[in-house]
Amino acid sequence: EEILSSAYIAAVYAKDIVQAEKVFVIGSTGMKEELEDVGMKYVSFEKLSMLLFKLSIVIGIALSIGIGIALSIGTSDDNQCKNRAFKLSIILLCLYLYLIGAVIVAYDPKFSLHHIAAAMQYLSDPCIPYIATNTDNTFPIGNGKIGPGTGCIVNAVSTATERQPIIVGKPNRLMFDTALKRYSINSKTSLMIGDRLNTDIVFGNDCGMQTLCVLTGVTSEKEIIELSSNSSSLNLLPTCYTDKLSDLLEMED
Repeated sequence: EEILSSAYIAAVYAKDIVQAEKVFVIGSTGMKEELEDVGMKYVSFEKLSMLLFKLSIVIGIALSIGIGIALSIGTSDDNQCKNRAFKLSIILLCLYLYLIGAVIVAYDPKFSLHHIAAAMQYLSDPCIPYIATNTDNTFPIGNGKIGPGTGCIVNAVSTATERQPIIVGKPNRLMFDTALKRYSINSKTSLMIGDRLNTDIVFGNDCGMQTLCVLTGVTSEKEIIELSSNSSSLNLLPTCYTDKLSDLLEMED
């Protein structure tokens, strides 16, 4: 009840601001559950594959109907009949596929070229909004190691579609505005804690909060010190930083 994720914000944005009835989503189970929780219908690549398999049966019927229609209008050439029937079935298929109001891209551990190909078909229409939960290229996976983040997926889709997304997660203040609507929050007495300067800390600074950077993630103390001497990077600097979050408990004691 007190946690707002970028996946939830993406779902709310698609429903309340874009006012889409159905979206195409690249994302994990968590993203899909957020869509379901706000009452949003969605199509995923996995769903699409199954639907297309079932639709192939319908296309077979459509081909038969198309040939019948072509013959009924006086075309005797069998090749022309098949061409018209094929075009008719493709039109029917496209009408079905394009009944979506937005594309949402989130973290998906099963991401593949097939997902990109599906997203390309939808995003070829410039009127279809392209929404991304965040653009973090990496995230910590433990033992000092990092893994590829949502940003890698977003960059792949953006490159293929030649479109840039609406980023609803940090540092977009949409997340903070949503929190203001749900809770009584005073930015001046709030503390934004995060490990990434260009998202977490910029978000906190832009929203008027105090900021704390923890060094257990992707940011090092050396990076903060180097940025502090650059006047053009002030918005990236936290109010304070600490080695680990548990340091706050020690301060309280």
